[in-house]
Amino acid sequence: MDTEGRLVRINNTELKMLGCSAEELLGQFVWKISAEEEISHRAALAKLGGEPPPPQAFGRTFRRKDGSTFPVLINDRILRGKDGAIVGIRAAIQDDTERKKAEAALQENQRQLAETNQMLQMVMDTIPVRLFWKNKDLVYMGCNQLFAEDAGRKSSEEIVGETDYNLGWREQAEPYRKDDMEVMRSGNSKLGYEEPQTAPNGKQIWLRTSKIPLRDINNRIIGILGTYEDITERKRAEEILRINQERLLKVITQTRCILSAGQVEGLEGWRERALYPESPFRWDFQVQNEEVAQKILPLELAPGRTIPASLGPQPQS
Repeated sequence: MDTEGRLVRINNTELKMLGCSAEELLGQFVWKISAEEEISHRAALAKLGGEPPPPQAFGRTFRRKDGSTFPVLINDRILRGKDGAIVGIRAAIQDDTERKKAEAALQENQRQLAETNQMLQMVMDTIPVRLFWKNKDLVYMGCNQLFAEDAGRKSSEEIVGETDYNLGWREQAEPYRKDDMEVMRSGNSKLGYEEPQTAPNGKQIWLRTSKIPLRDINNRIIGILGTYEDITERKRAEEILRINQERLLKVITQTRCILSAGQVEGLEGWRERALYPESPFRWDFQVQNEEVAQKILPLELAPGRTIPASLGPQPQS
């Protein structure tokens, strides 16, 4: 363009971009081909007045002959005469349509990825199990909210970059890491095994854990993925059940010994009635002898005590 901002030369590539002939454009003000005419007008006059052009390409939107618009990148260079005076501006123009499309596609992919990650995180935070993954150096790369809370942290972000040595279960760090390394070394999953863990409050809980090797698109192992559920309450219930079963078996055994030894006084016929097939007593083990019975008699059924009347024969009508 000249010092007034009129086009004095334009190449065939630019003509093709605009859908015009040279005759239609030469002599026109440069800002007339811009869809942002006012902005382009002010910028062109400022540069012709001595303001340095941007050091890097800048974006504009141009308008074709048919009225359609398209993005361009422009590199301006001030032209000066022998005396140093500005005699015009040379602009290199590049159609930026494809780059803009690629940029928009990338942004859309990033948006979709962010939504997918958000949905995945919501799913991980909703499922009733703890979920975590580590890299080959056994550094935590992510987890769900339940896992973070078990570790005494507020969010999964606080777990990233940590190791088992830095978390509440540091006492179990070595066996945990040994399992991790074995899974990565062998390439085999380790599923459904029970192990203890120290909670942030110092108490021990029990976990049912599974670990599998994490692989990249080339099937190379790059870490481990692990899940576990807190089975502490189940373990407690199993222990209570075991203790109660042992107590019940002992009572039954003692009672069977007493009935077999005949060391209890009662109404006539109580012993025979207790041993009838239709009796509420059911025996799944051998009758103990009198010597054993004498050693384990409960206080309420000790020799000389009276058998409850309910075990005696029913009154005859």
